[in-house]
Amino acid sequence: MLSQHSPKYKHKARQNKLCSIAAALLHCRGKEGCEGCFRTSAGSSFCLPFGGLEGRIGRVRLTSYQIFSLKLTLFGVVLLYLGVDLWAWHGPVWRFIHAAQEGKDTSQLEASVYGEDLTIGQLDRYVAEQDWLRGRLTPQAEQRNSRLMELIRHEFIRITTRYNDRNLPLLRGEAEEEVKRLASRAPSDEAFDGWLASQGYSRAQLTDRVQSRLRSQAQLERAIAPHCVVSDEAVAAHYELVKDRLTLPQRRELSHIFFSTVDTDADAARAKAEAVMAALQQPGQDFAELARTRSEDERSRTAGGALGTIRDDGTNPLPELPLFGVEAMPEGQPVLAKSRWGWHVLLAGPVLPPHTPSLDECRESLRTAIMSAQQELATQAYFDSSYKEAKHKNRIRIYAK
Repeated sequence: MLSQHSPKYKHKARQNKLCSIAAALLHCRGKEGCEGCFRTSAGSSFCLPFGGLEGRIGRVRLTSYQIFSLKLTLFGVVLLYLGVDLWAWHGPVWRFIHAAQEGKDTSQLEASVYGEDLTIGQLDRYVAEQDWLRGRLTPQAEQRNSRLMELIRHEFIRITTRYNDRNLPLLRGEAEEEVKRLASRAPSDEAFDGWLASQGYSRAQLTDRVQSRLRSQAQLERAIAPHCVVSDEAVAAHYELVKDRLTLPQRRELSHIFFSTVDTDADAARAKAEAVMAALQQPGQDFAELARTRSEDERSRTAGGALGTIRDDGTNPLPELPLFGVEAMPEGQPVLAKSRWGWHVLLAGPVLPPHTPSLDECRESLRTAIMSAQQELATQAYFDSSYKEAKHKNRIRIYAK
């Protein structure tokens, strides 16, 4: 006879208890004649409803493996139910977990992303920050809804970055350099720090935010990288599609010394231009130097009057001037001409014939253009799929005001 304290006795007791539970669940008490019923060595019985299909099983004993299998099955059923309840059905367990969210005060909230709230104050600061980065010191609130969607995207990628923290670079030095560039736009460091204080930030806090944004950008680039691979074959195929649009028309370099006739005396403007033409006839006179000292075109005079390359197409800013064709002005000689803006003393370079660049000449520029388009599409697709999935699972909530 086994001692009640022996391991073997305790093992048999656990077997008998499990058998009793199974018998209660299967509503069998070991009635006579049940073909699915069999008994353990301790005298307990339970029923397997499929036992009749195989005939009378007789006396069997549950092994440790069978007990483990039964426990594993029950555990698997519980996990399956939780998975369906939480992610597909949104049943009682899901409603219990989210019950606290239903009754909370949302008057100061704009949205929540995976349980993390975005407040009205956060959106206000983000709107002001983005307007300032775009060169507007006065906040523009007309695009508030689009800014909210941007903030939701940033919050989503920030949460994703948090879970990939160990696999991303720190980028602290890059963040500090960007803050320095931002500070250089302000009249002084004190003005910059004052603006930051008005937005509720210190310079260190702004650096932390910039670092977080850079790391989020690194996470996004890693996520879309598999969709942004441009092969040489793709570049060649794209070149064949756009080759005709890459053809450069006739073109030439152009410089001018300009005198405006808008809201001024036209005769006086012409007299100034003629004086410059006369000065250029003198030996040793430099066209670029005269442009810097006399031209009224604020944009070009610092560059010696250079207007860059003028093309014989719709982009020509001075179509009324004789730059191309049979009556084109000679190269390297000053010419006096009038446009709708005023009088010009022009100095043109040689006319270059139309040219279609070869694949080798524009391979890298085409690759960059294709890569940029792929990144934009992949980024949009990444956020769209993530947003739809999160909305379906009720992980993103936008509170109407």
